[in-house]
Amino acid sequence: MNQSDNSPIVEDQALRLFAALTRCFHALSDSARKHISTYGINATEFGVLQLLHLSGPLPLGEVAAKQMLTTGSMTYVIDSLETHGYVQRVACPKDRRRLYAELTESGTLLVERILPEHAAEISRLVAALTAEEQTVAEQLLNKLAEFHKSDGQADLNICPLIAQGERNTDK
Repeated sequence: MNQSDNSPIVEDQALRLFAALTRCFHALSDSARKHISTYGINATEFGVLQLLHLSGPLPLGEVAAKQMLTTGSMTYVIDSLETHGYVQRVACPKDRRRLYAELTESGTLLVERILPEHAAEISRLVAALTAEEQTVAEQLLNKLAEFHKSDGQADLNICPLIAQGERNTDK
C-alpha cells in the first residue's frame, strides 16, 4: 500500500484491520494469560522465565527491554520471581554494579514443565488457521512490525520462542 494513498476506502480498510487485530490480540492473550495463571504465575513472569530459559542469564536492563517493561515493573517482577525461588539476581564478575537475572533450578523445572503445555495451548488457540495460513499471517504481521521498527518503534519481536538466539554467555 502506498503511504500517500489516504482515500476514505483505504482508511476504512486500515481501521477494520486494526479492529480485527485488536480483537484477535485480546482474545488470544486473554486465553494465554488464563492458561499461564494455572501455574501460579502471571504472563509477565512467565515471559521473563521463558526468556531466561532460552537466553541464559541476562542483565536486568536487557530483560526489561526485551519484555518491554519499565525498570520499576522489572524490579517488581524479579522480586516476585525471587520470592517464589524461580530466579536470582547475580552480580556480574566484571562489574559488580551490574546485576543479572538467572533461573534457579526450580525456575528451570517450572519452565520446562510449562513450555510444552503452553505451546499446545497456543496451537489450540490458532487452530482455526491452517499451517499455511499461520505462516502467511506470521509473515504479514512481521512485515507490519518491521515497518514500525524502522519508524523508530520498539522491537516488536519479543516472543522468546520465536527469537531463539544463542544462549547469552557474557556473564
